Amino acid sequence: MVGRLTVNIALDFDKENNILRVTLEGPMTGAILLELYAAALRYMASHPPCRAILDFTQVTEFEVSGDAIRQVAAAPPAVPAGYMRVLV
Repeated sequence: MVGRLTVNIALDFDKENNILRVTLEGPMTGAILLELYAAALRYMASHPPCRAILDFTQVTEFEVSGDAIRQVAAAPPAVPAGYMRVLV
């Protein structure tokens, strides 16, 4: 049996400052990164544009292939141009 790595994702939105904060905890894989990107696109499509903070400080492992990073880098930004994004 092959185990499946999962990462916990917590989202909270600060309405007053228009900031979406995403906190990730646990092992990060390329598949999880691509799922996170797709979820971010869906969120931004259904909510007004906002600034975003992605907090990776609780990620315990980072097993993301160069291919997964290239796929996200080549895709349109999940946070629209002109809105600040911070990765911690």
